[in-house]
Amino acid sequence: MQKRRISLSRSKVVILGIGNLLLGDEGVGVHAVRLLMGLWADQVEIETIDGGTSPELCSLLDRKLDKLIILDSVRGNKPPGTLYRLSIDDVNLSLSRAFSLHELNLAEGIQQLELLGRRPREIVIIGMEPQIIDWSLGLSLAVKEKLPEMVDLAIREAGVLC
Repeated sequence: MQKRRISLSRSKVVILGIGNLLLGDEGVGVHAVRLLMGLWADQVEIETIDGGTSPELCSLLDRKLDKLIILDSVRGNKPPGTLYRLSIDDVNLSLSRAFSLHELNLAEGIQQLELLGRRPREIVIIGMEPQIIDWSLGLSLAVKEKLPEMVDLAIREAGVLC
């Protein structure tokens, strides 16, 4: 797990990438957040976090946020590389069949944050439809080609002007 904080001022925004880099497209959220970390170095007042496979929101988010943007692979039965922008309210976190491979951890983490009075005012999930979830360190071509669009969507969602 890698965390990078870039001095936050007025608006408290965090971009959290989650996924398993050993399972091909399942790691797209981590690939995206690492690309963001390299893109804006110390120029932007947004915190980016590589949450890995088991993001424990209470330990990662140590203060109340205005906005949490989660980058992850999402199954929506669309063509590989399809991008989704969802509010946390759009996702039924109590479903037994997970929309995201990390949905149960997210549901528990969000509930814990709420109990502690630290739930972000807005939670957005930017997801990408995977093509291959199998032992692999790389992304499929369909997902790799859409990775810049995912990153761009996260940047716009965070309100960063480029």
